[in-house]
Amino acid sequence: MLALEVQWLNQLLDQGDWAKSLKVAEQLLLRGEYTTKEFAVINYALCKSRAHRQELIESIPPGELAKRLCLDTKQWDLLAKVILLLGVSYGRTRSYGPALSTLYEYFKYQSNYSASHNLISHIWHNIGNVQRKCGRTDEATDAFRRARLAYKDQGDSQGYNTVTQHLLECYLESSLSEVPTLLSELRRYATSHLSEPDSQARYFLSRALYAYQMKAYHWAASLCVAGLAEPNKATYTEFNLNLTLSKCLSAMGNYKDALGYALAARLTAIRTRFFELEFIAIEAMYDLMSSQGSNLLIALDNEYLQQGLDMMPFVGSSVLHERGQT
Repeated sequence: MLALEVQWLNQLLDQGDWAKSLKVAEQLLLRGEYTTKEFAVINYALCKSRAHRQELIESIPPGELAKRLCLDTKQWDLLAKVILLLGVSYGRTRSYGPALSTLYEYFKYQSNYSASHNLISHIWHNIGNVQRKCGRTDEATDAFRRARLAYKDQGDSQGYNTVTQHLLECYLESSLSEVPTLLSELRRYATSHLSEPDSQARYFLSRALYAYQMKAYHWAASLCVAGLAEPNKATYTEFNLNLTLSKCLSAMGNYKDALGYALAARLTAIRTRFFELEFIAIEAMYDLMSSQGSNLLIALDNEYLQQGLDMMPFVGSSVLHERGQT
């Protein structure tokens, strides 16, 4: 039986109160006098709280310690949770080698789990995400297919729908003939889950990505605008709607607005502390500014200033040195 304060810490984690669970875990760690099993739980709480607060690099050391303590104490189900958390944190900090080696560790101890077999869908889903970031589309496709089967077996329709979108994104790079079937699945899900947050916006994003791939830029842009108008969008969806709209506008020669939507994608990432996505948006902004010159940025800055918005915090005063001369 875990100490009462450690049981309370678990309750805070279940409630998703990350600030409070982090504070309590840090206090318990300083107090000491707990068993090895309890220290494993406390370090798991530190890892999970920091990861959910987007303090990803800081989440890794307590996660690695929790993993070792779980192995020492044979807390197999907790070990599986730690492995998943660590894999996500490594992946989100672009440490792709450690991310994959950590996620695959889940299968090494699979025969020991009693309550963590259901994590296999999330494990394959995250393996697919990391493989795709590494440019290994075939491996990512295989992992997403496995995740889809696992979500289906578990009756997790939301997880199934989300990984279907990610599988579609892989097919856009490798097998366009598979895309219409997945789009039909996403449409049926969106139609039958009208009140579910993100389902409609995710469907619009998927259709927009396909239209963009087919060079139907005006249609893709319209789909992005429709998706952005949907409420309760997930960060990933809102980010990619803005970024895809930026790409469409750039392809149509509207570079100023393209830069504006790349900036909107960056602001979405900043707002949710999703720094991996922010880096992608910065690259898109840099590419536009490099190819079109500083006049593009100055024109957008002037338009934003008229609306009472200041770009300087996001691009820097040195880039906007012409402002004082206009």
